[in-house]
Formats: sequence, C-alpha cells, structure tokens
Amino acid sequence: MAKEKRQHESQHVPVIIHDQIHVTSSASTQQQSSVTSEADDMYSYKCSFLEYSMIIENFFDAIREGDGERILRCWKFQLLYLKHDADCFDLTLLFQINLLLSPRDAHRLVWNRTTSSKSGNGNNIPLDLALEFMNRILKKVVLKLGPNATNHKCMDRYCKGIDVSKAILEKFDHQ
Repeated sequence: MAKEKRQHESQHVPVIIHDQIHVTSSASTQQQSSVTSEADDMYSYKCSFLEYSMIIENFFDAIREGDGERILRCWKFQLLYLKHDADCFDLTLLFQINLLLSPRDAHRLVWNRTTSSKSGNGNNIPLDLALEFMNRILKKVVLKLGPNATNHKCMDRYCKGIDVSKAILEKFDHQ
C-alpha cells in the first residue's frame, strides 16, 4: 500500500533532488521525517542494546579473569541501568567499599569475589555460584543418608568432608 502511494505521488509531483534527498511534496516530507525518526528510534534502541550487552560481556569476562577492580567498574556502569531496582546491591557494595569498611576489608571485598573453578587463568566463577555448587552436593549427600540425615554428628562429619567428596566427584567425572 505504501509503495503504491509513493509511486502515485512520484508520478504527479515532480521530484526535486536536494543534497541526495528526494523531496516530492510537503506531505511526503512529513512522511519521510516520520520514517527517519522511526529509523533513528530503532537505531538508538539497537545502539543502547549493544552498549548494555558489551557491559554485561565485560562483566562476565572480568569474573572469568578474577579482576576485582574491573568487576567493581562494571557494577558502577550497571548501577545506571538498575537505578529503579528496589534491591540495589550495587549501591550497597559501593558504599561498603568507599565509606563503611576499613581499607583492608574494602580491598578484600574487591578482590575476593571469585574463586578458581579449575586450574589455569580464565576459569574463575563467582563465590555465590561456588557456594550453590557446594549446596547441591550437600543436598545429594542428605538424600543418600536417608533417615540418618537427622543425626547432627553424622551431618557434621559429611559437611567437613564435602571438599574431599567434591574433589573425588570431579576426578571421577574427568576420567
């Protein structure tokens, strides 16, 4: 429909070329300006989406590398996007590092955010994710214990040996 309308208008009004822009009439210029504003909106949306995607990718790369300062910098950038979030962990983290904690504790908070999942560089994972992995292993142990899971001494023994159990499971999976 729009193609037919443009073709009809181009037949009745002579086309005037100004600096590579085709103008036929005042109605078509309004139509073209609305098309360019729509294109600009789409372009702006795509640019902002790519910008945010690159911030997230940089954040995940900083976690993989274990770079605490870059993780903190990415949190600062994400704070702009998460300003309406009621559970604003980013702002609390920045207050703790810059105001509330001693320099020693602030340094620990910045640099102790990841743990190595495997040997070598670029294999770090966040500490809370590592804790979730340990909880999953502990839940498997509790299921295997059955009725003995209510015995506190038995649970303490298994909890103290969970690192060994995890290492054995990883070796078994690897082989």
